[in-house]
Amino acid sequence: MNMRRRPSLSSNFGAAKEKPVMLEQRLAEARSRSARQKKLAFGLTVAATLLVSFVLAFLSVREGDQAVSAKAPSTASVQPKDGAREDAKEALGNFAKTTEPAIEAARLNAWDTQAHSEIYALKDRAVAAFGAGDYGTTLSLLSEAKVSADQALDKGKEIFQTSLNAAQQFYGRDEVEKADISIEKALAIRPDSAEALALKEKISALPELLNLLEGAARYRAENRPEAEWAALDRVVQLDADRAEARKRRDTLTVEIKERQFAQSIAQGLSDVNAGKLAGAKDSLARARALYPARSEINLLAEKVKELSDAQAYRHLLGLAKRAVAEEDWSKAEARYVQLVKDFPGDKAAESGVALARKIGQLLTSLDDYLNRSHRLSSENVSRAAKALVERAKPLTPKSQLLSEKTRAVKEMINLYNTQVPVTVRSDQQTRIVVRGVGVVGMVSEKVIRLKPGTYNVEGVREGYKAKLVQLSIAPGQKSVSLVIVCDEPISS
Repeated sequence: MNMRRRPSLSSNFGAAKEKPVMLEQRLAEARSRSARQKKLAFGLTVAATLLVSFVLAFLSVREGDQAVSAKAPSTASVQPKDGAREDAKEALGNFAKTTEPAIEAARLNAWDTQAHSEIYALKDRAVAAFGAGDYGTTLSLLSEAKVSADQALDKGKEIFQTSLNAAQQFYGRDEVEKADISIEKALAIRPDSAEALALKEKISALPELLNLLEGAARYRAENRPEAEWAALDRVVQLDADRAEARKRRDTLTVEIKERQFAQSIAQGLSDVNAGKLAGAKDSLARARALYPARSEINLLAEKVKELSDAQAYRHLLGLAKRAVAEEDWSKAEARYVQLVKDFPGDKAAESGVALARKIGQLLTSLDDYLNRSHRLSSENVSRAAKALVERAKPLTPKSQLLSEKTRAVKEMINLYNTQVPVTVRSDQQTRIVVRGVGVVGMVSEKVIRLKPGTYNVEGVREGYKAKLVQLSIAPGQKSVSLVIVCDEPISS
């Protein structure tokens, strides 16, 4: 006999050729057949009822006519005949209402044509006997027909259950062909049975299942646990009762998880050592998804955080140093402040904040002197500027810009402290005074020396209008000349 036995997970399996039939398709077909059968049963029942009614009505009319034309019999002789007639009439009605629908619902004609024909032949003979007024025969024939129908229906139930049980047994032994034959016998009797249809779907999937088991055994021999697990998982999906496949799949699940966890931890530590933060984070996430409570998770998480902090520190420090190199001391200070915030107690960051802030303040003060350099002509302002230059001097090696601005302020201080020769020319009759500085006198030409700045030079002559001239001396100017003469008389 060509019988297929269920293989162990380590054995080889032959490929089955039958394609699976889905449960939904079978259910749909069953519902369609059931609907057609119900319609047919209903039609036959109606037809039978109408036929019986017609026969009964016909006999009633005929008997009425006979009663009119004949002498009325005595009550004692008519009563037994009327009682038998009513019994036969009721039996016909019951057969049409209960037995026939049961026959058609069971689809007897589909799986036992002979019994179906014999039952209906008995029923037809009973109707004929009733029409002939042979009520005893009618009852006898209907009784025989009902017994035959009950026997046929019981036989159908027995065949269905026996076939279903056989299909389940053959399926359990992985005998595809025999299981399929048995389930088809069961479905021929009860095509709408949910249990039979479910088993049919499992039998239809059996070739695929056996191929999967064969593949799982091969993958196990080849040491391919992921492929073996996938095959066994599909087996369990197709048949949840495959205990051996389920057990092996669950074992593989644990083994694969353990190996993947170990690989993720090892890869994560390797990425940390190589400075690959993104890869280390991915490995940590994979490991945590497998076993979130393992101690190795804490170890790798700590290493990843250390690497992340170190890279963040280097990044911010690099930005701060770039700002220093670009002489953007305001941005440099902000970068160092962020470092101090993120890494409290870091001495390099604290020193960076102090240096950037101090140089930034010095540059601002130096710019103020350069932008308003005329104030350097004042002794007090000049002393303050000199003090600022001295404070900035130790930090000039840290900033080229600070060095340049310090030198520029120092030069500006020297220029404003360097006197410029001023040649004053007049008519020897105008008395000349430099307000706030001193008297030049009445001269024809005289050279005086003044520091850069703005001065008011006044000429006064008796009888003439006074003159006031504003004299501006720029820093670095070599010499200046001025002519001032009071030559506009005062009118009397």
